[in-house]
Amino acid sequence: LNENRPLGTAGSLRLMERPESTLLVINGDVLTSLDFRAMRAFHADHRAVLTVGVRKYAFSVPYGVVDCDGPAVTRLREKPTYTSFVNAGIYLLEPRAFDHLPDADGPFNMTDLIEALVSASEPVVSFPIHEYWMDIGQPEDYEAVQRDVAAGLAG
Repeated sequence: LNENRPLGTAGSLRLMERPESTLLVINGDVLTSLDFRAMRAFHADHRAVLTVGVRKYAFSVPYGVVDCDGPAVTRLREKPTYTSFVNAGIYLLEPRAFDHLPDADGPFNMTDLIEALVSASEPVVSFPIHEYWMDIGQPEDYEAVQRDVAAGLAG
């Protein structure tokens, strides 16, 4: 799809005809060895309108974290690591997801579409990605992928 101005991933979907079956949308700067058939089966099993691929992401705080209740210290955690699921930029959408795209021609991100579907009580599920996955949108990440490919790690 060609955009005259940035519309966001979901906003650009308004430029295409409504699909007749499940649509795969993947960010162009993602490299993965994801088993797309397994994701599709999971999507169908859960009767989802939208499935978002998610990846575990951990980050470490290089300092002691102090929890407080007002001025009182309630706990101190030395250099903790937090783990969370992050959006991996891979989605499966049913045609009825298109009913939740706004008519306006401004930007609309996939996160906006997910929020609209959740607000409408449509089934949105997450599919954990355990295979190789890397966002190569930053030069240092692209270089890391080059090393992973050369070492045979990129699946």
